Amino acid sequence: MKPRGLLVLQLGTPSDPTVPAVRTYLRTFLSDPYVIDLPAPIRWLLLEAFILPRRAVSSAALYQKIWTPEGSPLRVHGEKLRQACQTHLGEDWLVTVGMRYNEPSIQKAAESLIAAHCREVIILPLFPQYAQSSTKTALVEAYRHLRPYFAANDIHTIQDYYDHPAFIEAQAQNILEHLVSTNIDHVLMSFHGIPMRHLKKVCQKPCQGVTPCPENSKSKDMCYRAQCYATARAIAKRLGWSEDFYTVSFQSRLGRTPWIQPYTDRVLPELASKSIKRLAIVAPSFVADCLETLEEINIQARESWSKLRGTDFHFIPALNEHPLWVKAIETLIKEM
Repeated sequence: MKPRGLLVLQLGTPSDPTVPAVRTYLRTFLSDPYVIDLPAPIRWLLLEAFILPRRAVSSAALYQKIWTPEGSPLRVHGEKLRQACQTHLGEDWLVTVGMRYNEPSIQKAAESLIAAHCREVIILPLFPQYAQSSTKTALVEAYRHLRPYFAANDIHTIQDYYDHPAFIEAQAQNILEHLVSTNIDHVLMSFHGIPMRHLKKVCQKPCQGVTPCPENSKSKDMCYRAQCYATARAIAKRLGWSEDFYTVSFQSRLGRTPWIQPYTDRVLPELASKSIKRLAIVAPSFVADCLETLEEINIQARESWSKLRGTDFHFIPALNEHPLWVKAIETLIKEM
């Protein structure tokens, strides 16, 4: 019997941590109009004149800090997750991983599914919360390569799963495993940020001035910020945390335009000012460890916390190929 196909989508990573490779990756990534949604001439000028000349060098230095003998952590964890899902799902499935930028490409992953004559394909973006700069651009690329070969009703998409019980359970158990026998004062849930102008496209009255984002936000189904807060609330509820035991923040902003707040690097001093000494940080918008978790949080934020005289800093890794995450993926795809 023809297998069912699972196409797992990830954003991408440089092929190696050198300046030329990082420059090539950043040029492809930041040229995407779903990422920098400005008119093409302005986007090109901004990228070539201001971003690439400096950021390629600085980003390469950061990638070198987290690179492994096996390669990019994002790519390594992607392949391990693919193997774990393939083993767990069995021969009736063909599991592939495609990167929106760089290799293994979405095109090659799609070609594998086409060559295997899969009877249907389920697309799973590894972005729990929906955003145009991650979910949408990856899905557009996947559709471009799949739709000429599959009927519309044979392609199924899991658009988001920010509060799905299986995803929340995997997150909660992962947190518990890394905090067992550990005394902490507070947990910071740091999500990837997006520009405010992206938020305004889906939310007519974005609640930027309200923290936390209202639980009954009518735009939650498409509002990235609201989905992040919904994820945080679901994790906290599952673990029995009170509202004052955790804080939500947003990281990885680029440029001078406003991004969604509060910013992670500015929240850290605020927490320190409240006499919090023992801090744990988890990043529930990342299901695989990458530059943003391994360097921005586990190195930069850790150093910042030390300078703020924090005594303990507990970094909670992403789900990566955690068995409960693999089971959660099985649940997600079987509900399609």
